[in-house]
Amino acid sequence: EFRRVLFRSTALRVAPDSTRYLAFHAFLLAICQEYPDALALVDALETRTDKDASAWSDIGNACNACGELARAHRAFVAAAALAPDSTEHALNLAVSLKHVGDFEAAEALADRVLRERPREWEMYEFRSGLRRQSAGRNHVAELEALLVSPETDADGEIRLCYALGKELEDLGYPQRAFSAYARGAQRRRDRMRYDVEGDVRDRKSTRLNSSHLVISYAVFCLKKK
Repeated sequence: EFRRVLFRSTALRVAPDSTRYLAFHAFLLAICQEYPDALALVDALETRTDKDASAWSDIGNACNACGELARAHRAFVAAAALAPDSTEHALNLAVSLKHVGDFEAAEALADRVLRERPREWEMYEFRSGLRRQSAGRNHVAELEALLVSPETDADGEIRLCYALGKELEDLGYPQRAFSAYARGAQRRRDRMRYDVEGDVRDRKSTRLNSSHLVISYAVFCLKKK
């Protein structure tokens, strides 16, 4: 992520009129709580006709960070329309549908994505959290079948367990829900085991990358003033 931010901030210095990089700059301004400047840049970008899905997505993220949820939703609709096969844009749109209160549409979109790409594990957990599950309308059987499927990897197992636990809890099966949550938590702990020396080395590298990013972005902001 640091490399992505550093690349885009550097690219904006090289191509200061790039719509894609300006959209990302709006997002950076928003997460730095420079809300008026972020929204002013979004205003300017919305009149441009060369926005691709990535630019619309960054505009949506900027609006989200500024609390402009309806505006963010419109941006995510545009991003998903331009890149219908992108799970990232579909998930952003589904989350924005939830934010604007359209839970049925969010669940319908999640169902469609999962029919087309059943290994998008994050979407199962998201879908289960959209509403309280009922005896006549739930995904317990589907989730249990996926958990014994050889196609399910470690990340899938974790997310499916949490989705299953939530649905079983809704349905009034606390012991089964606890077992599902415990299995997911144990699987997550198993994945978090690491070599201490390697972790220390990674942390040092991360601190260096973080410092480089902050310096680079600060220089960029100073040059823009």
